[in-house]
Amino acid sequence: MNEPTCWNCKLPGHNASACSNEAVCRLCSRPGHLAKDCASKDNIDTRLCNNCHRPGHLAADCKNEMTCNNCRKPGHMAKECRNTPVCNTCNQRGHISRDCFPSHTRSGRSLSTQSYLDAPYCRNCDQVGHLTRECRGAFVCDTCGGRGHSAVECPSDPISLRGRYRR
Repeated sequence: MNEPTCWNCKLPGHNASACSNEAVCRLCSRPGHLAKDCASKDNIDTRLCNNCHRPGHLAADCKNEMTCNNCRKPGHMAKECRNTPVCNTCNQRGHISRDCFPSHTRSGRSLSTQSYLDAPYCRNCDQVGHLTRECRGAFVCDTCGGRGHSAVECPSDPISLRGRYRR
C-alpha cells in the first residue's frame, strides 16, 4: 500500500485531515496562501484549458472538443487511455509531470510554473495529469485515511474527530 500524501502541504506520511503544516498553493507551489488568493492565478496566457489543453482560455469558456488528460487526443477519457502520455509541464510525449525535469523546455523557453500547476490535478492520488473523477487508484479518505471512500462519504463522525487533529 502506498504511503498517503497530504494535498494540503504536499508531504508524504499523512492526510490533510492530520496536517499541522502550512498550506502550499497548488498554483505557484509556495507556502502561505491558497490558490484562490494566489497572485499568479489571473495570468491566463500561460494557463492551459483543462478541457482541450490549449492556451489562451479556460475550460469554462472552451468551445473545443474535450480531450484525454493523458494523451490529449479526443474521443476517450484518461482512465480508458492506452496511448503515450503527454507531460503537462513541458508538453512533450513519453513522460508525465511527476517525472519531468526542469530542463525540459517548450518552444525553446522554460515552461512557467503556472502552466504546470494549472494542469488537471487529482486530490485522490496527489498527481498532476488527471482529475479525481478519472483516477484509477482507490480513493483515500482525507478524514479517516481509509480506502474506498472520500471525505464527503466518510462513515466516521466528523464531530468526534474535531480537536483530534491540528490544522
